Amino acid sequence: MKTIDAIINRKSVRTYTGEMISDNDLNQILTTAYASPVSMGKYDSLSLTVITSQDWLQRLDQNAQQIFNVSQSMLYGAPLFIIVSTKLQETPADKAAYSNAATIIENMNIEAVALGIGACHIWGVHYSLKSKQSAYKGNEAA
Repeated sequence: MKTIDAIINRKSVRTYTGEMISDNDLNQILTTAYASPVSMGKYDSLSLTVITSQDWLQRLDQNAQQIFNVSQSMLYGAPLFIIVSTKLQETPADKAAYSNAATIIENMNIEAVALGIGACHIWGVHYSLKSKQSAYKGNEAA
């Protein structure tokens, strides 16, 4: 698929089969993340966390449902969740940090489309992580 076709066909998918993508497809998506341009070359200020543990996905989903007071799944049955983290300094430079994370996420979304895989930029689950960090402290992610 041409890049322009992936961009034009990109849409947020909110229904998943629950089937895990192949390691090759995941590695390809992560490769596009690592190839993303980052302001001032500050790659060390970013990290990617890939969550595939059903237990952790369920915990993330339940926490988001509680924070937003909704009953429907906020992960929509996705078999994995990739968190893009960036260091914030509480200065105007944070705008670049947010932009870096957004660029990485969009590159991964476009590559997912090119591979025929559904993807969605799910801020609600990310927000719930920040809002209720105590739900995850003292536990190791799988």
